Amino acid sequence: MNRNMALVGLLCCLCACDRQTPSAPTPTPPPTSPGPGSPNRAPEIVATFTPTSGIDQLTTFTARIDVRDPDNDRVALTVWAPCRSLNDTPLVLNDGVAVLSFVSDWKCSGFMFTAIDARGASTRVFPEPDHRGLDGPFRIVLGEDFYSRPVFFTTLTQSRTAVTGTVHGERSGTIDPGDPGTIDEDGRFRLRFKLQSDDDLVLTGRLIAPRGDLLTDNIVGLGEVIGGRYAGRTFRLWHQATY
Repeated sequence: MNRNMALVGLLCCLCACDRQTPSAPTPTPPPTSPGPGSPNRAPEIVATFTPTSGIDQLTTFTARIDVRDPDNDRVALTVWAPCRSLNDTPLVLNDGVAVLSFVSDWKCSGFMFTAIDARGASTRVFPEPDHRGLDGPFRIVLGEDFYSRPVFFTTLTQSRTAVTGTVHGERSGTIDPGDPGTIDEDGRFRLRFKLQSDDDLVLTGRLIAPRGDLLTDNIVGLGEVIGGRYAGRTFRLWHQATY
């Protein structure tokens, strides 16, 4: 009888368990934004240029600066460019975007953009467009190699589409201010140097790359000599490193 009573009790327990409603899963709380005590993350800046490359003094670039704060803090944006009289000048952000248009030149094309959030975290970027021009010192080599001969060293002055300057090396000369060289918005140029002994050095070519950094030799232009004793030879226009 005792075994029968125990069996009945076990069956009652099993039936009761079958009638219980299964427990619902515990919901996962949604993620929350950082509170006042959370670490403050710095703003993020992305700067892009339109067009992506251009010619000094001739191309108008438009810089688009996208600013985002990962903590959704209020952000202020400033720009610094001393040769443009921009000294931590505030820029207006519309939906996190600021726009700045400018014309580049040899020594003044880059900017420093600084984004500072309401809690003091900041980010700085130093973007610079791909800009090319005929202002400043260059090395003209007739041939393919940096050390090919003859070689001329020139200092040019670009004033929008007009170019003047001097050259020295194998022989010295100048560009006649009354017949200045030319450059267009595609980087095509023509330079005519009046050399000693009443000879000419006439070059036509195209700019193919911006200057490298101060420690890098790089080709910025190439073309052909079309006038004077060197007519028919190819040339390379080099930006020469400053050591």
